[in-house]
Amino acid sequence: MAFSIVFSIFYHITWYIDWQGTKTGSSTSALIFVWLPLYSLVPGFVGYVLGKWAGMLYERRA
Repeated sequence: MAFSIVFSIFYHITWYIDWQGTKTGSSTSALIFVWLPLYSLVPGFVGYVLGKWAGMLYERRA
């Protein structure tokens, strides 16, 4: 999750300062802002499922 947050902040900063043409280099470069929320939600869901699974294993052994 921390990586997703850092990546999001990094991309927003590069977009704001137009680092190496991030904003102006392509007419469709703004589409990354459509995918950034999904990039945050999918790893979060995977982490939730793995944590839930680990908790169930732990409770079964206790």
